[in-house]
Amino acid sequence: MEINSFATPSLIIIFIAVMTIFLSRNWRWGLTSLGIMYLGVFGLIAISWPTNLAVVKLISGWLASSVLAITQIFSTQKSKQVSQPTSEFIFWAFSAILIIIISYSLSSSLLVWLPIFEFQQSLGGILLMGMGLLSLGFSNQGFRVSMSLLIFLAGFEILYAAVEASVLVAGLLAVVNLGIALSGAYLIVSRTEEKQTS
Repeated sequence: MEINSFATPSLIIIFIAVMTIFLSRNWRWGLTSLGIMYLGVFGLIAISWPTNLAVVKLISGWLASSVLAITQIFSTQKSKQVSQPTSEFIFWAFSAILIIIISYSLSSSLLVWLPIFEFQQSLGGILLMGMGLLSLGFSNQGFRVSMSLLIFLAGFEILYAAVEASVLVAGLLAVVNLGIALSGAYLIVSRTEEKQTS
């Protein structure tokens, strides 16, 4: 079975996972979806990269998700559930639909300019970058900011994988992923300690 046959299922996994991350206020659902999202990212990257290089992306994504999960578990923020008003949910869902429409339009244009991309790669990459930027604009907590940056970077990696296959680049992007997760963990812990002292 060819790797390309996993492209459409990978795109569906990415779509469901990123929508769950974006619309859910529960950090457990968000981190579980982030881990599942990296399965889809792996499937799209494996179209252009050898499987052993694509696995590096999968493992680094799971490690970044684990760092954020462990930090959330041991943070006092874990007991606080943020309630989301219905109007806010509708606004966020409408914003996500706009990003999906824009991503579809841009991915079709990208295929004209750069035919080296598969349609699923271009749509998945642009969708993740758009949703990451949108989520980043709506976020004011270290945890949500970290997840938004990881989503954006995953989209960039899908697009970059079609252009360049390099062991050095794969390692560098893995380090960047872990750096974002560790920075997010620091922000979560420092904010928790700040609230405890005040």
